[in-house]
Amino acid sequence: MAFSSGQDNHCANWGASYSNRSAILLPSETPFDHAGVLAALRARRVFATMDKQSRFMLTANGHLMGERFASCGPLTLSVRYAGAPGRAPAELTVIEGVPGRNGTVTELARTADTTLLPAPGEHFHYARLTQDDGKLLWSAPVWISQRSAPLSCAVPP
Repeated sequence: MAFSSGQDNHCANWGASYSNRSAILLPSETPFDHAGVLAALRARRVFATMDKQSRFMLTANGHLMGERFASCGPLTLSVRYAGAPGRAPAELTVIEGVPGRNGTVTELARTADTTLLPAPGEHFHYARLTQDDGKLLWSAPVWISQRSAPLSCAVPP
């Protein structure tokens, strides 16, 4: 599950008339072919953007957005953004949620790099960026199973 951004219009140029896009992140070692794109989609390495030239990525302890993993200690979240020429970030928010809280989320940070120690249990984190022109970008979440003791990370989630 991840954010998507699209359009619904009835213009003759329906695929190009708006800048909203659901984008796929292909790591540099992934071939740009049918199999590579499908693998990235299955791994939930996607982001939503209202600016088709901007790029956005979230990592957590080196894991790419879309991944599920176990964490035993501090969690370092990093957001990377590359805007279209002349664009700059105006506001960045890193958000945390806990599955089962009926969509309730908490804003954690407003910086590109933040480290925290989540409470034991299941968590998801994602980022939202507003560009200086008001257009928004959303990362796919990372899904974390926070363990209470370092030895518990030896056991897969």
